[in-house]
Amino acid sequence: MAGLLKIARLVHAVAVFHSALGLRPGLLQWVDCLRAAGHSVSSPDLYDGDVFDDAAGAIAKIQELGFDEILVRSRRAVADIAHEMAYIGFSNGGACAELVAATRPGARGVVLIGAPLPIRDLGWTAWPPGVPVQVHFGEEDLGVTSKSYNNLLRAFAIPGQYLKNTSTRL
Repeated sequence: MAGLLKIARLVHAVAVFHSALGLRPGLLQWVDCLRAAGHSVSSPDLYDGDVFDDAAGAIAKIQELGFDEILVRSRRAVADIAHEMAYIGFSNGGACAELVAATRPGARGVVLIGAPLPIRDLGWTAWPPGVPVQVHFGEEDLGVTSKSYNNLLRAFAIPGQYLKNTSTRL
């Protein structure tokens, strides 16, 4: 976990966005580890308490809410908390973390874990200067190819030193 927390160590406040499966116990344990390390952590529940064990249930929830509504909820979830913070997103939560880091003043970094690589335009046109990005994915993550990773580099328009790719077998 130490490698994943490098950006989080730069700031006291961290927002963690859950995966497509919802705010599951494993993620809450991870959030507790961040808190135990001294961070103030927000872990918004974008699904109103719904949690899923499989992709079919998660996809149905995303379709029910609409992806745009999930993005609105992610922005609303951080609207009244510290601006100077790091954002961490798992899976679909990566889009939420990316959006708020790109559009909310004060972002200190973003960590995308198993996040889908550019799935759609999220409404930002230029990545904020000086906001580092870490991308973590496993060898078997769907959609992660050299081409999609290079597209991500172009989307962030960041010199290589700002984007860290950590590929690990999960």
